[in-house]
Amino acid sequence: MGKNTHLNSAVARFKFNQKSRIGDINEAISFAMPMNEKEWRDYYFKNVRSEGDLKKLGSELYQKITEIVIPEIRSITEKDCTDFIRELIISKSFEGQRARFYILNFELIAKTGKQFRFLPDYPNDYKFRTYKIDYYHVDESKDLLIGIKAQPISTRQSQEPHVRKALEEILDTHKSWEAKEAGHFFVLYYSGTKDAWKIENEEILGEIASL
Repeated sequence: MGKNTHLNSAVARFKFNQKSRIGDINEAISFAMPMNEKEWRDYYFKNVRSEGDLKKLGSELYQKITEIVIPEIRSITEKDCTDFIRELIISKSFEGQRARFYILNFELIAKTGKQFRFLPDYPNDYKFRTYKIDYYHVDESKDLLIGIKAQPISTRQSQEPHVRKALEEILDTHKSWEAKEAGHFFVLYYSGTKDAWKIENEEILGEIASL
């Protein structure tokens, strides 16, 4: 598990999983429609990349790890670790909180015409805490609940297993409650810093406004 975590991180960091290197996997496997792993392996090596190509990529990955990653890890000091933890817990969490307030006031309310509330207004209300949301809009006359989760764009782009798992849990929870007709749930991805954040998937704001 530990070794694969580092390998996954290096593959994403050095972009060994891009189409230019490994081909369009989703398109190829959809076209091949393999019934077993052997069929897929044979198709891939014949039509997408050769076995030699993948071996070469593996060698390049090893070179990156030995020449860049391992020296970086060995250079880490105890102070680097304590500074990183402090930055993560204090600075990053505050910045995330500021981003969520900015999005609430300058994006959600301003661009959808709906009044949203920040979740801590009702910190002990289990009905809202279970939705994995940051803001909500309730219109009792329409029997309407809209839940919003705000995430940095890096969350959607990340290849880190723990990040992808956390995002999948949010999306799965939203899908589950939508299937039960509990409401409408969305994830807004944002970028930027210092009170200058931007919604990257802003087309969702129009969808929210129409509800």
